[in-house]
Order: sequence, then structure tokens, then C-alpha cells
Amino acid sequence: MKNKILQISLVGNTNSGKSTFLNRVIGKNISITSKKINTTLESITGVLNRKNNQILIYDTPGLSFLKSKDQKNKLLKINLWQSIENSKLVLYFIDSKNKNLILNNDLLKEIKSKNQKIFLILNKIDLIKKNHLLLKMDYLYRKYNVSNIYPVSVIKNIGIQKLLDDINKLTIEGNWIYKKHDITDKNDLFISNEITRESILFYLNEEIPYSIVIKNKKWKIIKKSNLVIFQDILIKKIAYKKIILGKNGSMIKKIREKSQKKISEFFNKKTHLYLNIVYHK
Repeated sequence: MKNKILQISLVGNTNSGKSTFLNRVIGKNISITSKKINTTLESITGVLNRKNNQILIYDTPGLSFLKSKDQKNKLLKINLWQSIENSKLVLYFIDSKNKNLILNNDLLKEIKSKNQKIFLILNKIDLIKKNHLLLKMDYLYRKYNVSNIYPVSVIKNIGIQKLLDDINKLTIEGNWIYKKHDITDKNDLFISNEITRESILFYLNEEIPYSIVIKNKKWKIIKKSNLVIFQDILIKKIAYKKIILGKNGSMIKKIREKSQKKISEFFNKKTHLYLNIVYHK
């Protein structure tokens, strides 16, 4: 069989399930998840290899930044449009729990103008009643004139296989970009740093900005089964240090233990993680 390939983009508001979907279909947590706005700071590519098909999945930041004029969001916008530009299919994720199902019309028009196929992914259907689901699907079809609507629950794995089967049908003959066992375009250092950032946002979602940076200082495999990592947590306000440390160092201990456990699971190696907080203007 000849190899086939397809590029798709995941778009949608924060907490609509984009990153969770990517992690589920890839089988590894390559994209961090959080309820905090713009947790995903740059596009991450997931690589899904199914038999002779390679599907490249571009995870993008939540759409809340699109109307912002802040210069810091300029790169997020560029990443979003580049991901869509490089895709043949766009999956637009919607939280079905929301009473007002309002999509970004400018984004929809842009996608349609490029003759790209779009699937509306109505996520979290396990949290609403069936009759409400049917009404929401009918509303989306009439309001936005999109016929491909997929009711799913990413967390409960409902409707995911049907969605993947339909995505598979859109692959076209072409050379694979990544190797058979690749699962992402990101390296091990990036994944490790993102896991620590995810842990910080998990415990300090309200206190610490999403833009916090983790910098790798050392990443070394010892005796094949042990992984030693030193990371700096870069902060722009000295006040954040006390928050991250917590009383008697209790918070940074929790962050370290959670991160260490997830890194160990991801790389299947016993991990020794050391964290240092650095004030960086």
C-alpha cells in the first residue's frame, strides 16, 4: 500500500477539549491542558500513524486572543493562521455545555474561503441531555451552514472512533513527513518543560500567568533507566517566588512531585527532577 498523509488543525475556545483530544488519539500527553486561557503558547504537532496513513494534528491556542491588540498575542495569531493555512481539514471544537454556541465568524469565513473542509466537534456530550444535544446540533447546522457535526466526549471516548475513521478517509497519497514511531514535532526537553509548566498552572491557576517560562538546565539519561533533569522556573515578578515556594516550600514540593511523576510516566524512566526559581526581568 502506498503511504498517505493529511494535515489537520484543532481550533476552538479555551477548555473546549482540543489538547485533550490530541493527547487521547496520540496516546501520550504531548500537549498540556488547563482551564487557564491560552495555556497552549505555540502550535504543537501531533503525529498519528495508522497503517499507511500519517495524520499531522496541529494543536493551536484558544481563540480568546483573536480580538486582542496586545503585541504579546501577535505570535499566537501568526501560529494559528499558519496552522490553518497548512491544513486540509479544520476541527472546530465547541463545549456543548455552553448555553450560547457562538463561533468565530471571521475564522469560519477564512476557512471556507480557502475551500478547506471543516468539522464541528461538539464536545462533552456526556454532560448534557440527549434532547438538548439534538437541538444544539440543529442550531449549529442552521446558523453556520456546516453539515459535518460530530457529537463526542473526548474524556469518555464517545464518538472518537467514528471521527477518526472519517478523518482517515480524507488522507491523500503522499510521502510521510515524520518517521513511523514519531508522535510529535517537539523534542524531549520541550515535553519535560511543558509538563512542569502544566503542574504549576494546575496548582497556581489563578496566581501565576500562563506565560511563565520553564528553562532546561540539564537533561541526562543515566544507566538507561534513570533520568536526571534540572529546570529553572523563570519569573518576571519577584513576588511570584513566594507563591511558587509556598509555606515552608510546600508548594514547590507538590509541583516537583507531580511533574516528576508525569515525566517518569511519559518517558518510562525513573526521574529525578530538580527545580530552581530564577527572577528574570
